[in-house]
Amino acid sequence: PAHPMVFCGLFPVSQEDIDSLEASLSKLTLNDASVSVAPDSNPALGRGWRLGFLGLLHMDVFRQRLELEYNADVILTAPSIPYRVQLHSGSIVDVTSPSVMPPDSEVAEHFEPLCRATVITPAKYLDAVAQLMLERRGSILSQSYIDSDRILLEARLPLSEIVIDLVDVLKTRSSGYASFHYEEAGWQSCQLVKLVPHLNDRPVDELTLMIPADRARQRAVVMATKLAEELPRQQFLIKVQIKAGNNKVVASSQIKPFRKDVVQKIKSGTDRTRRQKLLAAQREGKRRLRMVGNVEIPRDAFIKKS
Repeated sequence: PAHPMVFCGLFPVSQEDIDSLEASLSKLTLNDASVSVAPDSNPALGRGWRLGFLGLLHMDVFRQRLELEYNADVILTAPSIPYRVQLHSGSIVDVTSPSVMPPDSEVAEHFEPLCRATVITPAKYLDAVAQLMLERRGSILSQSYIDSDRILLEARLPLSEIVIDLVDVLKTRSSGYASFHYEEAGWQSCQLVKLVPHLNDRPVDELTLMIPADRARQRAVVMATKLAEELPRQQFLIKVQIKAGNNKVVASSQIKPFRKDVVQKIKSGTDRTRRQKLLAAQREGKRRLRMVGNVEIPRDAFIKKS
């Protein structure tokens, strides 16, 4: 039987709707037994579920049915994929969330899922499409003409490279003409890195990601930039850092605080030390506020941006 390959979190926009959403979810999964459902919770989003789908299209259709057929107002978090780890004891564990990933000291080897991709594209876009497959850590398996103008290209690439934005980029590079289909193709050994966002040196476990090591730096920069854009400014400086599993900072950003003009009422000609004392007191106040201030993470920070 088919098993889920893409996972995401499902939460109601308002926690008051949790019961009605649960009833809608139960009815919809009766007609679609391929969806896996497990309870989940998040400090920022509240109670919800962890859902597993056969692919991105399956996930999008399920969301549309929830909204159109049941009038459900939901938040669907960015999709993630399962990984597999082999422990030193010899047992194999499937991991669908970074929170349940065993510590590195217990892991002998990591594995990521592979997919066999089939792309049909006009011949003039073949070079651009093939280059995209290689950029996404893929390998070209075969290519053949299916008529005088179209080529069928087969490639093997990691599932993690598909769930982000591969289809959108493929459509852009082929001017919308290329079609894309993929199916499961086993597992391959890989080196995984856990990326943990920190706000003012406090970890945000809800946004933690598992990512292949060769993509960690690139993804960390995107995470730091997105968080800096989404988080609202405060009266104190917010330091955004993305740390790898070894607690090494791989990307960082800052959100500057609001600034009050504390020297506005000082008359011209006043002793300069008065101005310096006021500015020093403001800096000290912001430093103390930063030590005790909490950063509230908005819901949009949990959702993948298009």
